[in-house]
Amino acid sequence: MVANYLDRYPQVQVELLLVDRCVDLVSEGFEAAIQLGSPFDASLRTA
Repeated sequence: MVANYLDRYPQVQVELLLVDRCVDLVSEGFEAAIQLGSPFDASLRTA
């Protein structure tokens, strides 16, 4: 999926971060995220 996206939009830079902790996307400066597994906080909604 990511490889196809990068083929289509080569100007985009993707960084992969693999962690086993809750990440605050805003305070840590993330623009997008893909989460695998269950959310750490059961009150969070997933799509």
